[in-house]
Amino acid sequence: MALFLLSANLGWIQGQIIFTEDSLHCLPPESETDAPVRMVQGTNGYGSIGYRGPCPPPGETHRYYFRIYALDSFLALPPGSGQHDLVAAMQGHATAYGETFAMYRRP
Repeated sequence: MALFLLSANLGWIQGQIIFTEDSLHCLPPESETDAPVRMVQGTNGYGSIGYRGPCPPPGETHRYYFRIYALDSFLALPPGSGQHDLVAAMQGHATAYGETFAMYRRP
């Protein structure tokens, strides 16, 4: 599976994750891990590895999209791979897709 967390208002990735197993109960802070499942994290829109939570300017509401892709094979991407690397590697391997969004407003 591959998961993108995208800020619609800013147009960049809050985080991207490549899973190699079917079940995940928490998101480890490491860029690559084998526990609780094997996964690799890519570079976010801030230029760092890992998830950076929503942080719109005070008083503004932003939309955040969660896009998940089921893949038919493991993508051998190194930690820190960019969004374009992941999208290119997924070509021809996505078997299903889902999307939802949430809105967040900072007080």
